[in-house]
Amino acid sequence: MKLFIGKKSINLITREEDFLRIISGGCKEQIITYVNQNTVNLFHENEEYLKTISNEFLCVLDGAGLWLSALFKNVRCERISFTDALIKFFEVLIEKRMQLYYVGGSYNIGTLQKKIYPINITGYANGYCKRYDWRLKLEELSRADVIMVGMGQPRQEYIALEIKSLIKNKIIICCGAFMDYYTGTVRRAPLIMQRYGLEWLYRIYDNPRLYGKRYLVGIPKFLLKMKDLNYVK
Repeated sequence: MKLFIGKKSINLITREEDFLRIISGGCKEQIITYVNQNTVNLFHENEEYLKTISNEFLCVLDGAGLWLSALFKNVRCERISFTDALIKFFEVLIEKRMQLYYVGGSYNIGTLQKKIYPINITGYANGYCKRYDWRLKLEELSRADVIMVGMGQPRQEYIALEIKSLIKNKIIICCGAFMDYYTGTVRRAPLIMQRYGLEWLYRIYDNPRLYGKRYLVGIPKFLLKMKDLNYVK
């Protein structure tokens, strides 16, 4: 499916099984991120970011906001939780013994390896470093089957493109806060809230400083812009 924002179109994956097939089906090169209501707000604030995503990325339709906006336009699609889809992808990594390079968060590589065992990490880069010389990391990057970048939008996408420019034939996935949820560093919402698309409400409760503005201001902003979104299957 394509999402049109003005004259720009974004390729959207709208089924979890398609996402899993693409990233675990032997594809040699792919760069993937997600699009949700917060991403759309960022697009309106940063046209260059929208252009970058439109030209370079395959995107997963993530969360309830875009799913509801598609229904509003009479376009039916699956509501995907990108976090849940990545948990299933980690099961594939384990089954196929694929190796991972991870960028993001603030971990000790030994502790991180233990938390995600039996997935093997070829290397790790802390997400709070302002800039890396990725050429110094090429050996570790080249040994990985999958590179994941979890640094928040839009920074993670620009980092992913830097890595892609230096190393070919890799699956690169921008994953936001996924690793924090997977390792238990950050708690997820109760299952009942996940089921009904209310994780955003729990995030405000759990960390109002980080998520309050994103949702309490961002959701009304997104609703005002929703009429400008168009979907074509």
